[in-house]
Amino acid sequence: MRLPFVFAFVALIAAATAQTGWSRYRVYTYNEAEIQRLANCPLELFSDNIHLGETDMIVAPGQFKDLAKLKLNIRWISELPDPRNWDQRPGSDDFHTNYLSYANMIAQYEVWRAQYPDFLRRYAIGTTWNGNTVWVYRFFNNLTGDRLVRQSFLITCGIHAREWISPAVGMHLMDKLLESTFIRSGFTSTVPVGTAFYIVPSLNPDGYVYTWTNDRLWRKNRRNNGGGVYGVDLNRNFSMGWGLNSGSSGTPSSSTYRGPSAFSEPETTALRNFLDTIPPVAAHIDFHSYGQYVLWEWGFTTALAPGDAWLRATGLDMKQSIFDKHGMNYTAGPTSTTLYLVSGKGPDYTYNRSNSASYTIELRDTGQFGFLLPESQILATQEEAWEGFAKLVQRMLFR
Repeated sequence: MRLPFVFAFVALIAAATAQTGWSRYRVYTYNEAEIQRLANCPLELFSDNIHLGETDMIVAPGQFKDLAKLKLNIRWISELPDPRNWDQRPGSDDFHTNYLSYANMIAQYEVWRAQYPDFLRRYAIGTTWNGNTVWVYRFFNNLTGDRLVRQSFLITCGIHAREWISPAVGMHLMDKLLESTFIRSGFTSTVPVGTAFYIVPSLNPDGYVYTWTNDRLWRKNRRNNGGGVYGVDLNRNFSMGWGLNSGSSGTPSSSTYRGPSAFSEPETTALRNFLDTIPPVAAHIDFHSYGQYVLWEWGFTTALAPGDAWLRATGLDMKQSIFDKHGMNYTAGPTSTTLYLVSGKGPDYTYNRSNSASYTIELRDTGQFGFLLPESQILATQEEAWEGFAKLVQRMLFR
């Protein structure tokens, strides 16, 4: 039953008076108009996106007035550590047990490239607002004797800066691809001849660096929008469905700001232009956190995608493979009807562009830690992600 706003407002004032640090609040929305009001507000999301029903928000000191202006039902959930003073202790470079800085992450890819020069190739596909290079690494198994790339698998990581587990999963996938090639594991035998795997370690290096130096919970890129406001949500900046208010915002201060136009950002433009230079993408996984979902198209509309039957069967197989590894349950379904409407996202674009088998995987957890997933859960999450990825590759043989 929906509570009158007056009760929520009283609770808000009481919590605001008591709370002096950073907090996580749950906001309740009951219709699309309330969702859009929430999308346009300057508060940062703690949920992976805005949901009909419940959405968690980050409220910094001094932002209680912005929460009150929403005139929505709210509930205080917990205190949050100050994201500006995040404890970034120097750890080892073991990406199974530690999150790595952007420099250390790329350094590890470079170690692999030096070790396996015949199998790994690096592409500089663009430069960000802050001058960071957007890198892509291609794994191609030359042991098959076929040196012609016939189809591409695309793995994108780190499009949202604070989702540290996503780049960690990308590193694990590259490690496993190399391992499976040289020990001739069962996975190697399932890879179609002529298949290249392209891994984007982080599509948002500016944002990722910023989460290590300034704000652990930063989501967007670092475009200067003027007036002290920064950032575009890169996963709202692709052209498919761009501009719709369902799941994105035209307000620059919003966490889901879609940018001034489709492909306005150097990062998304770089990926689009790079895709023009490689064989068509047969499959695409975009790794995110959190929520534990296996999602397929569409995101921008509740209509079923033309290939829904195959996408569904494959997505359910991926979900089962993930569960079989550690017993962790992921929810599977089309993005728009399973989780939320979202316009301008990457997998919608790759699906429409080349009929790719495009999936979004929202990694651990379901909200206890959210974006602050403990390092103790990195390896298990990586192993689950590998199982889902391997199942998709296997299913592509029978598409």
